[in-house]
Amino acid sequence: MYVKGTLDDRKNTRKGASYGWTLSESIMDIPFPMAVASRILDSFGFSEIVDSMLDWDPKQCKISPSDALKAIVLATASKGERPAIMNLPLHYQNIPLELMFDTARTPDDLDRFTVSDHLDRLYEAGPGRVYLNVCAAARVYYEIVSRVVHSDTTSVSVWGTYESDYQNDGGIDITRGYSKDKRPDLRQYMIGKAVDDNGISLFSQPLDGNTSDVTWNEMCLDTIGDVIAREDLIYVADSKVVTKELVERVNEAGIRFVSRLPRGFDEKLQRKVLRLTEPGDLVKMRKLPSEVKRTDRWYVDHPMESCGTTLRLIPQVTEHSKGKGDKALAKVRDSFERFLASFQTEYNCMKDAVDAFGKFQKKASKNHKRGRGRPRKDGKGVIVEEKVRVVVTYTEDPQVRDDIWKSNEFIVTISNIPLPKDDPDRGMCAEDIIRLYNSQWKVEGQFATMKKPAIADRLFLEKESRAEALVTVFNIGVLLRGLMQLLMRRGIDGMGNGELPSYGVDGRPLQRNVTHAYFLQQFQNYNIHYYPRAGEYVYPNRTVAERAGFFLDLMGIEPAGLFSG
Repeated sequence: MYVKGTLDDRKNTRKGASYGWTLSESIMDIPFPMAVASRILDSFGFSEIVDSMLDWDPKQCKISPSDALKAIVLATASKGERPAIMNLPLHYQNIPLELMFDTARTPDDLDRFTVSDHLDRLYEAGPGRVYLNVCAAARVYYEIVSRVVHSDTTSVSVWGTYESDYQNDGGIDITRGYSKDKRPDLRQYMIGKAVDDNGISLFSQPLDGNTSDVTWNEMCLDTIGDVIAREDLIYVADSKVVTKELVERVNEAGIRFVSRLPRGFDEKLQRKVLRLTEPGDLVKMRKLPSEVKRTDRWYVDHPMESCGTTLRLIPQVTEHSKGKGDKALAKVRDSFERFLASFQTEYNCMKDAVDAFGKFQKKASKNHKRGRGRPRKDGKGVIVEEKVRVVVTYTEDPQVRDDIWKSNEFIVTISNIPLPKDDPDRGMCAEDIIRLYNSQWKVEGQFATMKKPAIADRLFLEKESRAEALVTVFNIGVLLRGLMQLLMRRGIDGMGNGELPSYGVDGRPLQRNVTHAYFLQQFQNYNIHYYPRAGEYVYPNRTVAERAGFFLDLMGIEPAGLFSG
């Protein structure tokens, strides 16, 4: 079918010899990334899942809920920058919708009122529940096996205001909270994600703008804890997961976790393990072939009892963190010197001097170790002239100095994963545990996509429940991006280095860790020409056909079946 997209065929069409109409009447363009994204959604039954879970009447609705949501998902996954949702019909102008949608036939079918009504239905069905079903179907269809779940949250700042009499109808609370965007002047909502080691988000949920990471981890474990335990996944999260209650919970559920040890956990366990650690105890971490560019790292493994179980505490230092301890000590010393300089040393009488120094010590104890040299009440140790002069002296506590240095020089990873010698099947060495925590960037990459601007008018945001549904649809778009990237990398894994074509940057061989962003960059201006009366679709030229065919083959899509979903 695609071979027929030759210059001779298009000459005949231009002349009207074959079908008797003009060029403008005969050709419609379909963006290639959009066609691929639509095919993948169809492959695992996205439309069937959505239409079966939402309460709607085909006789009363202009288009199906799945078509309304699919229009947003495709716009999210097939463009480098998300188009304005308020202008969704313009995004589908001059595109043959019948090739990708079940009920939508014209761009006007995707008007903002129709789409917003279906967003209301999505909220009523439960956005999180719908997302979980869509993700589960994709994982089953593409046989995605996960080993690790990376969990984290981020804040998304938004502009705009609500009416003064606006009341939340049960959706996410768009409000002020701790801004990870460094924009405390703006309202925000939060997004919680649990992403596996393949880059596929197992669970994604919009959250209130002031949701804490502890609350998110509890919610995440409530929702997918059974999946994590059943599939024996490793739960990797930031230090907020390390509370006594959550650690005891994952231990009881048999869930293995990896995190960063916070300073105040379990009677300051970090201080205890760092006092046992000396720089000479550290072992240099081996580099895998894929880690040639990774910075050098040294570590030591300390199993310790806490929360009724054995925890692995792994202090480590990298080339980047070396010297942070010295900088922290210099900062503390400088702060104390400036604080000491602020103390008035001369007073008119002994009582004023003693009272002032007592207040000084009390204030210093909040941020610094209590100093020595409190003047005696009998006046000894105080130089007496015409006025009373207080001479303040201090010494550094070697243990406190060492604690400050180590807490800034070292990163401490915590895990309940057993040693290989104690559990050959589920155990791990310290180096593999470190690598798991260092892979938290996988969830951060998806956050970067979600933070891209999405312009939505008041109709989409007049109810916070509708806003929550809209963010959920964006999350499905990010899931689709992850699927496309995973499928391309799977295809490349089966190829030898000599088989990789020169489709990389500047004509170099295609990289094995090809990204979805690179795919969009390569095909952002590539369209498929569709001839409605002939019912045929072809590429503009043979070069485009060859390159597009290669990427379709990577993702396991037959060129002739691109629109057969």
